Amino acid sequence: MSAKLINAVGVAAQLFSHWLHFTTAKRSRSATVQSRPCQAGFTRASGLSKIQAEELLDCLEAHGVHDCQTSYRPEDGFTVSRK
Repeated sequence: MSAKLINAVGVAAQLFSHWLHFTTAKRSRSATVQSRPCQAGFTRASGLSKIQAEELLDCLEAHGVHDCQTSYRPEDGFTVSRK
């Protein structure tokens, strides 16, 4: 398994872990607006294949992270990052 794929899977696992923790934990909601931890955790993944980038975008979107963009450079592959 390539390091790029391991990195992308690790990011997805971290997002899922944060989501699972915060959806199952009882917490009091304050009147202030709070950002979701899983949204704040992801910033960028690079060196991905097209399929890896698509799967990462799908995973992020499924966890409420909708402000991502992709870019492609032949020498670096696909990059998924926050806007």
